[in-house]
Amino acid sequence: MRPSGPRAGWLRNPPVRCAVGGALRGTAVGCAFTFALGCSRAEPVPPSLDATELVVPAFDSARLSLVDGVGEVRAPDGTLLVEGGVTEWRATGDFDADGTQEALVVTWSSGGGTGTFMDLALFVERAAGDTPDAAGTMWAWQASEPLGDRVRVRALTVDRDRVEVRVTRHGPDDPMCCPTERASLAFRIHGGTLVPEEAEDSASARSEEGTGTPTPDSARGG
Repeated sequence: MRPSGPRAGWLRNPPVRCAVGGALRGTAVGCAFTFALGCSRAEPVPPSLDATELVVPAFDSARLSLVDGVGEVRAPDGTLLVEGGVTEWRATGDFDADGTQEALVVTWSSGGGTGTFMDLALFVERAAGDTPDAAGTMWAWQASEPLGDRVRVRALTVDRDRVEVRVTRHGPDDPMCCPTERASLAFRIHGGTLVPEEAEDSASARSEEGTGTPTPDSARGG
């Protein structure tokens, strides 16, 4: 389930491309030169969080080039170093009122072992090319904050520059299969970073079926 949020911004003023053509026509009484000017606007290209670059601070800031929301880094001999991707927990909008669109996404990463580390990542919208008139925008990673190992996300809410992620995580006596401790993790968007606020824990409760974060397999569509 994708949380509701303002739609990611498209390119506001796409560049205008024009073509000039001329033709010489002969007649019985003389010649006439016709001049045609045709202009068309380049189609706006919406940015995609499933095809961007994700930085994973927990794994030496590895950079994953995502395809369909998933990416990996391998050693020269083919050994998997890190894999990760984005989940459907996401929201977009100009949350800190700085005139730039932001995206908040719950991401996952793994080094191939049993751990699956969940983060809250912040992206900002930028021009897709090196020139101001580039026909489209892209999401550029800015910061990530950890949510925990194999936590289950129950809600992602944004109120202006304040972000709250409600999770079910492992308590002191929980087996790794079955987290029961509920917590609310809050952050502020400030200066292109995520600033954690004091976490709020609730009494241990049985996790609700069907409210967990998409797993790496489901993130791949498997």
